[in-house]
Amino acid sequence: SAEAVGLKDYGHLDAGRIFHAARLVAILEAYALYDPEIGYCQGMSDLLSPIISVISEDHEAFWCFVGFMKKARQNFRLDEV
Repeated sequence: SAEAVGLKDYGHLDAGRIFHAARLVAILEAYALYDPEIGYCQGMSDLLSPIISVISEDHEAFWCFVGFMKKARQNFRLDEV
């Protein structure tokens, strides 16, 4: 949900930023379902944001993020902290 990814109150944002925030939430929710072992962790939206800024199709941005997370996912594992 939006709250889970730190987007509690984005009603004050302009339409472009709301669209960006909604894309972040949708892709991060999809990733949490794709990789339930990791799910959503703080900081993922910071990694995804530049990806969706340059990739306009959500499905392409999702798979790009999946590829990125294959290399970075160990940084988000609780047992590695």
